[in-house]
Amino acid sequence: MTISTNYYNYSSSLFSSTSQGSGSSDGSNNILGQYMSIKNGSYKKLLTAYYKKMDAEESGSSSSAGATSDKSKILAAKKDADTLKESADKLLATGKNSIWEQVEKEVKDEKTGEMVKVKEYDYDRIVKAINDFASSYNSVLDSASKQNDLSVLKTTAYMTGITKSNKVALGKMGITIGADNKLTVDESKLKAADISSLKSYFTGSSSFAGRIQGKAFDISKSAMNAVNSLKTYNKGGIINKSGDLGNWFDMVC
Repeated sequence: MTISTNYYNYSSSLFSSTSQGSGSSDGSNNILGQYMSIKNGSYKKLLTAYYKKMDAEESGSSSSAGATSDKSKILAAKKDADTLKESADKLLATGKNSIWEQVEKEVKDEKTGEMVKVKEYDYDRIVKAINDFASSYNSVLDSASKQNDLSVLKTTAYMTGITKSNKVALGKMGITIGADNKLTVDESKLKAADISSLKSYFTGSSSFAGRIQGKAFDISKSAMNAVNSLKTYNKGGIINKSGDLGNWFDMVC
């Protein structure tokens, strides 16, 4: 197998960069740095890893399986965060799309027995929206825990902190926080909750739902940034945005 000129240039630049900064004008430190890399086995490991990478490419396998796996996990976190934001959007919607507007219904008058029109809150719709919100929230916790991007993890942890700070109030509405930080909704208790309390926690940008919506947006943005930061080099020396060759080099050396 023939190693491309681009790869030789890349590996040479890696070795030379380790010896620059305190080198002499005659380049002796640069030569010494390359010699030490060869002597301690780093150069051999780099070549061995390179050959394996080329073999994998020639056999049709992915040359960046690890990076691809990381990318899939991060994209899953982004997708779940987007879904959580959409669930929060439904709770926060105003106007004709608001679930908090009273709807006109026909009910039987207990005294007269006649059907009369009254305006009531649609608790079935409210409960469904909060259930969807809780389910989406739990999915974010699952997907965020399966990948290693620090920004996503920190933002998710911050989000759970917001939820914990509202634990008592949420509990009174039938929304409890488990040991795993996930939300559980007691529908009967939620339907019996005071409507003004529900509206105070699930409407408005500064409400609980509004703050979680903001964190969901941040998680999605952090995940997208993490995906964009992944890059690797193919056998022609061209950058592919699917893995980090610097980290790969560190691992094999």
